[in-house]
Amino acid sequence: MSRDFTLEKYSELLQALKENYTIMGVSDYLSLPIEDDFIAVLRHDVDKFPERAVRMALLEKHGHKTKVTARDNDTINTFTHLLANLINTTPLNAPR
Repeated sequence: MSRDFTLEKYSELLQALKENYTIMGVSDYLSLPIEDDFIAVLRHDVDKFPERAVRMALLEKHGHKTKVTARDNDTINTFTHLLANLINTTPLNAPR
């Protein structure tokens, strides 16, 4: 079995999950009332490549209208607010 961690495969995974599940990030799952029977709680770590995390978050936000929790590693805490601002302010038609 080969492992494919490309954005294309991640997009396919999100699409497949959306067919039968409500996708939520950890914070939403813990704080919002749960009304659906089938929920996928997703979280990914932001480690050495914060620019990849931004691309993933933009795919989630604009391509799939989902919100997944991104946990930052302590070594890149200085980038956390910059990344969050970039993700929240980047328009749908921005170059990727």
